[in-house]
Amino acid sequence: MNIIQAIDDPALFKLWLRGFDMTAWRAYHAAVFGLPMTAPEARIYRAATGRQSLPGKRAIEVYAPVGRRGGKSANAALLAVYMTAIEQGWRAHLAPGQQAVFPIVSVDRQAGREVFNYCKGILNASPLLKKMIALETNETLELTNGAIIQIRTASFRSIRGPAYIGAVLDELAFFRDNDSAANPASEIIDAITPAIIEGGILFGISSVYNRAGVLYENFQEHFGRDDSDTLIWKASTLTMNPLFSVRKIDRAKAKDAKVAAAEYDSEWRDDIANLYASLDIEGALVPGREDLPKAQGLRYFAFVDPSGGRRDSAALAIAHQDRGGHIVVDHAREVRAPHQPSEVVREFAGVVKGYGLRVVTGDRYGGEWPVESYGKQGITYRLAERTASELYLAALPLFSNHQIELPDNARLKNQLQSLMRRTNPGGRDSVVPAAGDSTHSDLANAVAGACWLANEGGSGEGRRSVETVYGDRAYSAMRDKYAGEDQRGKF
Repeated sequence: MNIIQAIDDPALFKLWLRGFDMTAWRAYHAAVFGLPMTAPEARIYRAATGRQSLPGKRAIEVYAPVGRRGGKSANAALLAVYMTAIEQGWRAHLAPGQQAVFPIVSVDRQAGREVFNYCKGILNASPLLKKMIALETNETLELTNGAIIQIRTASFRSIRGPAYIGAVLDELAFFRDNDSAANPASEIIDAITPAIIEGGILFGISSVYNRAGVLYENFQEHFGRDDSDTLIWKASTLTMNPLFSVRKIDRAKAKDAKVAAAEYDSEWRDDIANLYASLDIEGALVPGREDLPKAQGLRYFAFVDPSGGRRDSAALAIAHQDRGGHIVVDHAREVRAPHQPSEVVREFAGVVKGYGLRVVTGDRYGGEWPVESYGKQGITYRLAERTASELYLAALPLFSNHQIELPDNARLKNQLQSLMRRTNPGGRDSVVPAAGDSTHSDLANAVAGACWLANEGGSGEGRRSVETVYGDRAYSAMRDKYAGEDQRGKF
C-alpha cells in the first residue's frame, strides 16, 4: 500500500485526517515517493519544486521550507508512521533481533514533542495501527515489528549509533547544539545519512530564516533540478494549509512585513546576515591559547553578563588594549544554567579581583540585584552605556581590521558565528543572536562588552604589551605554548 492509499483508507489515516485540507500535501507525498499525480496536483508540484518533469522515483532526501502552520509537523508524523508501521520494506535489511529507529530530531525534546504527539495520535486513532504499539512513553513509541519512533535532540554526538528507517529534522534552520551553541544541521545529516537503511528518507522541515545554512544551501543546489534525488518543496502557509487565517497573516505583515514573509510566505530574509565573517573570527582566535594571567602594568577592564541561573548562562570577560592598539581578551568564562547566582557572583568577583579590579560593567538585567550582589563582594557594578546590539556592532571593526585577539574557546567561537545583523526600517542595524535566541550569546555579549571597554578606555599611560611586561623569555614560552610560531603582538 502506498502512502496515498493509506491517506484514503478509513482503517488507517483517513479518520485522523478529518479537518485537514490535504490537497497540496497529497501532491507532496506523491512527489516524495515518485507516485502518479492528478493534473491539479502536478501544478502544485511544479510550483513548489521548480521542476518540470513529474517525479519517477523515490527521493533520498526531502527538504520542505514551508510557512508556519502549513501542516509540516502533522505530515512529517504521517510519513514517520507510514514508513515504520505500514511500508516496512526496511525489515529485509535488519539482522534477526535488530531494531530500527525513526528519530524526530529537534532543537530540544520539548520542541520535538509536536511531531511525536502527532505520531501517537495517528497510531491511536486507528484500531488497526494501535495494535502495533508495544511500548508508549513520553519520548518513545516502540512497535511490535521492531521499529522505534523516538525524540532525539539536535546533537550530532547523540544521533550516531542505530539503523535508521528515516528521520525528521524538525525546524532545522534553527537547530542549536546546547553544548557548542552552534547550528549542527550539517553534522547531524552527515551522522544520520550512512545509518539510513536502503529505501529510507531524510526529511528536513522548517520555516525559513536567512540566506545561509544547510536548508538554504540545499535549496540553492537542488531546487528546480529534475534530475536530483534530493527534493526541495518550498511553499507558503496558505498553499499547504488553505484553512489558515488570512487575517492573521495580514496582521503579521502589517506589523513586520519581512518577518511575516519568512514566517508565512517561506521567503528567505535579505535583511539578516552574519554579523562577523567566519574568517575574521578564526583570525582572532589564538590557537591553543588559554586565559592569560594578570600582568603588572596592564590596564584591565571587566564586563559581566549576569543571569538568574535558571535559563541563561552567566558570563565574564576581561580585556586590555596593548601598545599596538589591539584588544586582547585575557579571560572569558561562562557558567551555564542551572546555577546558583550568588555563587557565580562570588566566583566572578574573585576572578575580577585577581586582575586588580574593583569595578565591573554589565547590563540592566535584574534591576538592583547585580549591583547589590557584586557590592557585597566589594565590587562596584556599573551599568553599560550601550545595549547588547550596540556592543556587538562596536566590535565589528575590531574583527574586520584584525585588531582583536581571543582565547581558543569553542563556545565563544560558535556564539560569535551565530550572531546575525539585521537592517531595520530606517537603516538602523541591530543584532539578533542565534536566530533570536539570546540564551546562546551570553559569553559573546560579555566579550563584546569587555572589548568595548578596553577600546574606549585602554589608551593612555600604563598600556604595555605582554612582551614588555613579561620579558622576552616569558613571551617566548607563551608564544610556543599557544601559537607554535612567532606571533608577537598576538597577546
